[in-house]
Amino acid sequence: MGLIYIPEKYENEGDSIFLVGKILSNYKKVLIVAGKTAYSGVRNNLEKSLSQNNIRYAVETFSGFPTKDKAEKYAEIIKREGYNAVIAIGGGRALDNGKLSAHFASVPVVTIPTVPSTCAAWSLLSVVYNENGGVVDYIFTTKTPIAVIADKNILLSAPIAYLNSGIADTVVKRYEVATYYDESENSFAERLQIKLSDFALDILEKDYFENNGSGVNVKENAINAVIFLAGLIGSISGKVPYGGIAHRFYNQFTHIKKDIKDRPDRIHGEIVGFGLLVQFVCEGKDEGFIKKYISNFKKLGLPVCLKDLNITTDIAEKVKELSQRTFDIAPDPRVQSLDWVGLEVPITAKTIENAIYTIDRYGENI
Repeated sequence: MGLIYIPEKYENEGDSIFLVGKILSNYKKVLIVAGKTAYSGVRNNLEKSLSQNNIRYAVETFSGFPTKDKAEKYAEIIKREGYNAVIAIGGGRALDNGKLSAHFASVPVVTIPTVPSTCAAWSLLSVVYNENGGVVDYIFTTKTPIAVIADKNILLSAPIAYLNSGIADTVVKRYEVATYYDESENSFAERLQIKLSDFALDILEKDYFENNGSGVNVKENAINAVIFLAGLIGSISGKVPYGGIAHRFYNQFTHIKKDIKDRPDRIHGEIVGFGLLVQFVCEGKDEGFIKKYISNFKKLGLPVCLKDLNITTDIAEKVKELSQRTFDIAPDPRVQSLDWVGLEVPITAKTIENAIYTIDRYGENI
């Protein structure tokens, strides 16, 4: 692999959705893969841009989870109908599905995130789920999107919970990179990842946390950290895509039955953020350091205890299963082969289980 993979364009100004038609002017027939709600919010402006550039289009509505079967179905439509590009619109799952469909069909993709909850709009990586919402695989595409349209008017209008989730997902990047960073190796790629993740962390901790997420400029910078910086960090070819525990925790959490009742299920970054707190305990970080993160996360409405994760019944059974799965299973073999390098103590399933209960206790009392 090369050192770094980046889109040809990253557009983040207001109304940048009007640029899509010009960007795709050489692709005269495109398939739009989008969530129903996401598409309704961008439809008029996007269709106007496409029509002004004489681009024909059709829409396939995405719902549920990005499975390999769905991506292959869309890829077959792309090939059969002769579409020569894809526009993927929505949150992380819709974007992953659109990217993967384009990958299977060997056509370029433009991504339009409608919520700032992950770096999926930029990333080479597509997360693959089963129909029940459990993560089963990572698939790395061969190219990044040709353009990421991070229209700030769209993203600033999204519910704040999505940005807060994206912030947790971005904070995690710094501590994932650190688990396998070895300064003595003097690796250019990993040093670059560390510097970029420090920059992202600086924006989020000094600006967003300290200002409680208030102010348009603070939010704009946070959105760019979530999509641009986190996407860039993940596009650098270091040793592995995800070190540490946080994403492993998320992957296996998706297989655990939750007690949702009248509460909405938690989204990606929220769960990854809790996984980071668990990682901090496993690493033996200072209690004050951990509690400061818990306090900051709690102010953002992020989960800091098991109740927040909708685990309220059969707790011991679910925590034990989650801990064992997190220790045993990782969908990408490069992650599995890490064997927890970089963490400060030997890790077992019991270590993770104890750490989950520690965070639950801290979170309940802050």
